[in-house]
Amino acid sequence: MSENLHPSQLQSYLIAYFRARYGFWLSVAVAIALFSSGVANRKHRPLLMGSSLVMLAVAEIQRKQYRDIQRYLTDIQEVSEFNFRNYLKTQTSPQSPMVVNVGEFPSESIKYFDWSRFGSEPDTFPHIRCIGKTGSGKTTLGQWIISEKLRTETIIISAKRKPTDFKGFKVFGEKFNYSEAESKILEIHKLMYDRYELIDQGIKPEPLTVVIDEAKLIINKCSDKVSNAFKDFAVVARDAGIRIFGLAQGTQVKHWGLEGESDISECFTDILIGQFAIDKCLSLRNKHRVNSPEYQYWNAVLTDLQTTGKRCCMVGDEPATIPNLTNSNKPNILPTSEVAEPAQLLPNSKTDNELNEYEQAIIDAAKKLNGDVLKARTIKQNSRLFKDMDSNDIRIIFQSLADKGIGQTEGEADRLSFKIKSD
Repeated sequence: MSENLHPSQLQSYLIAYFRARYGFWLSVAVAIALFSSGVANRKHRPLLMGSSLVMLAVAEIQRKQYRDIQRYLTDIQEVSEFNFRNYLKTQTSPQSPMVVNVGEFPSESIKYFDWSRFGSEPDTFPHIRCIGKTGSGKTTLGQWIISEKLRTETIIISAKRKPTDFKGFKVFGEKFNYSEAESKILEIHKLMYDRYELIDQGIKPEPLTVVIDEAKLIINKCSDKVSNAFKDFAVVARDAGIRIFGLAQGTQVKHWGLEGESDISECFTDILIGQFAIDKCLSLRNKHRVNSPEYQYWNAVLTDLQTTGKRCCMVGDEPATIPNLTNSNKPNILPTSEVAEPAQLLPNSKTDNELNEYEQAIIDAAKKLNGDVLKARTIKQNSRLFKDMDSNDIRIIFQSLADKGIGQTEGEADRLSFKIKSD
């Protein structure tokens, strides 16, 4: 808590505050000087003007940093003053209350999200995005939601999957087959407009859930037709009875490869897992003044989320608790069948144990290391096959192989590496 900061921590914040503030004014001064020089010097004007803009950008970063620290220090001051006033009261009046800790709020008063609302309120939650780090349980939670709460016809599109993922469902695009994933997405896009023709005839289509696993990866790896289809899905698919359920990891998932499309992002309800949920709760708490009822409520929610570990979750602006899903990996009672409508979707004939050339190349490279770890950077530098592949995609293959029991991973996020025992 901020009121329990050690003096050395407070001093560090003060030093960072003044550095950022002085850095802001210095950057502004340099920008003005460069701009003035650019006006007077026609020969080097583009360079000087460009440098001036760069310094203004640096100034903006410094300004944001010192203002964030300033708000944090203000919170510390308010908490300190509040507790000091209460302390004085306890010294002068026996009937005065004891010092009140910020965030003191009965945990039983916290209102948790009811997962059944996803099924009972389709118009409130037309599309869903599940965001969490690798290993946070996105796929398990997603499968539980579509099996137990949505219970509709379901199509799964995934660039990868574990052998235990999505049992009972047809999966399209796995093994990093982006062409197949793109084909299925475009077929569903056509199906969406075909459904509107049925609606015009007075026929209400049955609900269809389309799960996009590793959604950002698929959007970025496929052509612009897929990103355009996603924009249409967000706005038009609800009335056609189609719900998009996206799963993705990492911190850069705000628009899932649709940068600049903030209105598209607003069409989705976000399920945030782990640290993403904690960060969301922090932002909601810090919108209110310290010791206000709202601040105390969200501080209590934050404490609860931090104690639930991997089960901590936020659904939109509501706290949620992920149930114990250890034995929940069962098929949907309505497994995906052939869609008896235009744009027929075909089943995937690949087996879970089949290795593609990328997986086999990684296994061969790992074996040559005799038990040492294989890093994404290493294989990019030493294999033409991976030269143009993004490092994050290589790490996804590492994780996929580990999930299949072929070797193991070490580290996490951008430090994830792969290791296999030598023969």
